[in-house]
Amino acid sequence: MLRVDYTVQSQRYQLQCNMDYVLWYRYRADLDLNLVIITKKSFRGNREAAPLASMALIHHLRKAAGLDAQLYGAYTDSQYFDFYHVNNDGQCSRKTLKRGKPQAIDAFRILFKIYRKAHRLSRQAGPTARPMAELINGLTEQTTWKPIADLLTIRSAEELL
Repeated sequence: MLRVDYTVQSQRYQLQCNMDYVLWYRYRADLDLNLVIITKKSFRGNREAAPLASMALIHHLRKAAGLDAQLYGAYTDSQYFDFYHVNNDGQCSRKTLKRGKPQAIDAFRILFKIYRKAHRLSRQAGPTARPMAELINGLTEQTTWKPIADLLTIRSAEELL
């Protein structure tokens, strides 16, 4: 859950957003995340635009801090996958993919792009901080990108076996 104090004309509010999963690239929970994921909780109601609430809040915080405000979001009900991107200017784009073999590769490519950006951002943490990916599990450029690059060159399901 993300909680942020916000003041409008001397009236103080606390805004909060629930997020099921996030991808952090550094240590500040409210600023250093690259991906927000929301999953469907019940058969009733559709919350496909739910990631946009937390993305808008994070975008505002980053802009106020003078940081790159670009980030990604995803919503899934396990049948459809909605991917969102908010650029530095606050413009939003959306791509919807349905579960299945051809679009699964597209979904994987989108997630790979998001992970790659987070990996790059983690390496910009400064000379005294270790990148988050290496801090967590010892990943290096070779162990991170080589297996994924190999998967992206697969052309058929038979090659996976």
